[in-house]
Amino acid sequence: MPKVLLLGGTGVIGAPLAEKLAERGYSVCVTSRRERTSKNENITYIRGNALSPAFLKSAMSQKFDAVVDFMMYTTAEFRERYEFLLQNAGQYIFLSSYRVYAQSVVPIREDAPLLLDASKDATFLKTDAYPLEKARQENILRGSGYKNWTIARATIVYEETRHRLGVLKHGILNYRALKGCPVIIPKEALPKLATMTWADDAGEMISWLVLNERALGEAFTISTSESKTWAEIAGYYEELFGLKAVPVDTDAYIRAVGNRVAVLYDRLYDRAFDTAKILSMGDKDYKFLPVYDGLKRAAAALGSASGGRADYALNARLDKLTGSHIPLDGAGIAGRLSYLLGPIGSDRKLFAILEKLGMLQHGRFDTLKKLYNRFWG
Repeated sequence: MPKVLLLGGTGVIGAPLAEKLAERGYSVCVTSRRERTSKNENITYIRGNALSPAFLKSAMSQKFDAVVDFMMYTTAEFRERYEFLLQNAGQYIFLSSYRVYAQSVVPIREDAPLLLDASKDATFLKTDAYPLEKARQENILRGSGYKNWTIARATIVYEETRHRLGVLKHGILNYRALKGCPVIIPKEALPKLATMTWADDAGEMISWLVLNERALGEAFTISTSESKTWAEIAGYYEELFGLKAVPVDTDAYIRAVGNRVAVLYDRLYDRAFDTAKILSMGDKDYKFLPVYDGLKRAAAALGSASGGRADYALNARLDKLTGSHIPLDGAGIAGRLSYLLGPIGSDRKLFAILEKLGMLQHGRFDTLKKLYNRFWG
């Protein structure tokens, strides 16, 4: 029975991948930071942090036929352990990202230019931004002298409980959908093509690469064949979730939600992919789940969801841009302060001022409301 180790494989891609490999008779071992069990006898869990060199050495002492690595490393961390990983795995599959690609003619193929090589932004290139780190780590594998590696560049992957609109995640999307309050989206992103791959489909494609000799020394984009504009996807959210997306200027969007690199170097690019290479490794006639159907499943699960995280500061910034107001019942003084401070982004400074005025001790929301009107009025 082939043995496969999934490092950090409990997430949106790792979970379906483990099930698929187990169904095919593989012995699958998954590292997890918390205690887990599986009803499938072919899946076992090792509790620990795979970023720890000592834990990694212990976990890999069993000598696995393949290792699929979902961990997030800095380039320095990866440089310290890549050789150990390659030496102790029959095949090492590195989870990279489609975000390594530069802005390219669509559909994008695996040999398209990478941001690391194509960008002219010297300041950006000096950073450890996510798409640059992934590309640098890919380069370490290519220059390693080993050939037992495979690179898997996953697109945006989503499921019933994890989904995105622009760079906003399911927590805030679910919360505002349930509260009947809109979100925002960059105007410039609306006509851009986006690719969102259903988690089960992503797991299926990566399973084709495991112990596949044709995958060695190669990079693959893990992507559905369908792409939609962000305007179309926003329309799906409005139809299925009742969640309206208000177009705003890109600068205002970034100030409100952050994640500048993902916005400027991904969401404002056309992202549609040629799937010929990955499909050649498995089923050329594979039927992907359309994004509309996937979001429909996510919307159906909304009623049983926790309602998302009440990030009051972020909600305040979204409210200011959309002219809406989430209810603050049950927010408490800390939540209301966070909401008040959200639009001006100076939590720590104003907290100190309010504390000096004795307002935190008394919890006087009427005074806070006056400040709210001053800053938001």
